Amino acid sequence: MSESKGTARLFSEALVIVVSILLAFWIDAAWAGRLERVEEREAIAALHDEAVANADRLVATLRSNERTHAATLAFFEADPEDLAAVSVADADRLLVDLAIPNRAALQSGALDGLTTSGRTQIIRDPNLLQLLADWPSEAARIDQRSDLLVEREGHIHELLGRHADAQAWLMGSRSAASLDLRSLREDPELMAALAAMQRERTIYRGLLERLRGDLNNLVDALAAARQ
Repeated sequence: MSESKGTARLFSEALVIVVSILLAFWIDAAWAGRLERVEEREAIAALHDEAVANADRLVATLRSNERTHAATLAFFEADPEDLAAVSVADADRLLVDLAIPNRAALQSGALDGLTTSGRTQIIRDPNLLQLLADWPSEAARIDQRSDLLVEREGHIHELLGRHADAQAWLMGSRSAASLDLRSLREDPELMAALAAMQRERTIYRGLLERLRGDLNNLVDALAAARQ
């Protein structure tokens, strides 16, 4: 009888030890899971804020693109004599509009940080995870096209530098009250470069419109995951 009681006591003690170990594992796992969910919420919040900021930048860039497109077209269609005495303020706006690339500078710090740390797996929603995985390549296509616009901008500045009044503007001179920009319209190489820039900006605007649709999908998915 005493032997049975001893066996029962040993079994009971062993059971307590096993249960204690399993409970400790469960507590550790539950705590780790809780910390991971907190980390996920923080990552999603940062990604959402970044995506919203990028969406705002895209909208601002598209508006700027539309404005510079209209200004460049007006320059092409203007009577050359109306360019004989352009005020410095108006010349500032016009010359910038002719050459500005209208590029979208998108942020990627939150997503890059998550990817670099190897912690993308904390995002549990597979659809959201796929959208995040696709975004860098979609944004990269915009960057590649953006490089062409920068090249066009540099070339246009070089061609503007061949004209006395535009050259003074490029150098920052404000000694004259107005600029004579008629010679710009008479420079076929410059006009060809401006036409090419106009076309590149039109293509770029189309790419930005498509990217905005993808970004809006990402913003919506992040907003839903954030709730």
